[in-house]
Amino acid sequence: MKRYRLRPALFGAAVALVTLTAACGDSNAPTTGLSDEQTTALALAVRDEVESSASGLSVAGNVDPLARAASAPSGALVTPCAAPSSTTDSDGDGIPDDASYVFTAANCTFTGYRGGTLTLSGGLEITDPTPHAAGFAYTATLTGITATFDASGQASDYTAIRSGLRSLDGTPTALTLTDSASVQRTTGLGTAAIVRNWTVGFAPATPAAINHTLPSGNFAVNGTMKWKRGAENYAITVTTKDSLQYDATCTGTPQKIKAGELRAAATYNGKDGYLRVVWSACDRDPAFVFVGS
Repeated sequence: MKRYRLRPALFGAAVALVTLTAACGDSNAPTTGLSDEQTTALALAVRDEVESSASGLSVAGNVDPLARAASAPSGALVTPCAAPSSTTDSDGDGIPDDASYVFTAANCTFTGYRGGTLTLSGGLEITDPTPHAAGFAYTATLTGITATFDASGQASDYTAIRSGLRSLDGTPTALTLTDSASVQRTTGLGTAAIVRNWTVGFAPATPAAINHTLPSGNFAVNGTMKWKRGAENYAITVTTKDSLQYDATCTGTPQKIKAGELRAAATYNGKDGYLRVVWSACDRDPAFVFVGS
C-alpha cells in the first residue's frame, strides 16, 4: 500500500483511518469501497471545499482567506489582498455595488498558512443585489480562482482551480449561502474534477452585523458533489449530521471549526457507504474514515 507523509495535525486522522477501514481494503483492492488513498484524497477535498464555502458567509472571506482568521470577532474588516475595481457602496453595507478583484501571487501569497504557503490568483466579481438597502446579500462570480497550497511535499498539498457562483442572503440571526462550483483539484494523489452544488445555513450565536467579521455560530452544509479522478466517478450526497461549530475566537488559523460531523455518501467502487468527516477542535484538521453500509 502506498504511503504518504502527513503533517502532525493529519497524523491522528490517518491512524484512525487505517484502524477503522482495515476491512474496507487498501489501494490494491478498490472494489470494496474506498481505499486508504482514495479516502484521504476525498476527505481533504471535502475539508477544503467546506472551508471555501464557509469563507463565503462574508464578503471578507471571499476576498481574503486570512481576513476571518486575522480579525477580532467584532472588529472592522482588514484590507483584502486584492483591491476592488470600484469602491462604490451606495448603502454602506460593506458590499460593493459592483466590483471586480484580481488576485495575483505578488499580492496574495500567505506564508504560515496551515503550516505552509497559500497563493491565490484569478478573478472574482461581487455585486450587491440591493445596492440601496443595506443588508447581508451579495452575489459573486468566481473565474479561475487558483489556490495553491505548498507545505513541502505533505499529503495536504494541493492546487484547486474554482469557477462558479455564490449568493448570500439572510438576516442578523440566519444566513443562507448557495454555492455552486466546478473545481479542478490536483494533489500528489492525482487530479480530480469536482462539481459541487450545496447550501450552507448559518445560525450565529450572537446577531451578525454588517461591516463586521462573522461571529461564532453553527452551520450546516447539504447538497451534492460529483467526483471524477481517473476511473473513479462518484455521485455524492453531502449531509451534515452534527452542526459544524464555527469559533470566531479561534484567531491566527484558517481552521476555525471546533466540532461537528459531515457525511459524504455514495456508491464507492461498487459498495454503498459514506465518508465520515469529524471536526473536534479549533486549529486541528478533521479526522476521517470510510464507513461501508
